[in-house]
Amino acid sequence: MGKILNLVRDRPLLSGATAWQIYRGRAKEKLAQLLDWLKIPARIRSVKIDDSLTGDSIEIKPSGLFTKLTVNGRDYYFDRFTGRFDGTGQGCG
Repeated sequence: MGKILNLVRDRPLLSGATAWQIYRGRAKEKLAQLLDWLKIPARIRSVKIDDSLTGDSIEIKPSGLFTKLTVNGRDYYFDRFTGRFDGTGQGCG
């Protein structure tokens, strides 16, 4: 059985949201747009996801200069600072 990740809803609901929830959601969206415009890469944490429904295995692992994305044993490397795709490799199974 795969691990179930509960995702926290971090944006206002379609109805019944307070003014503070709406303001906070809009402020976070504007901040994200500014960071994208400044070309500042997003932070990401190490995680391993085993999808029991599809049988897929996904792992994300930031390291010194690269962030490695592994999908079903195939590695994809991205520059840690720019986010640009850098190449692929085959994981040691």
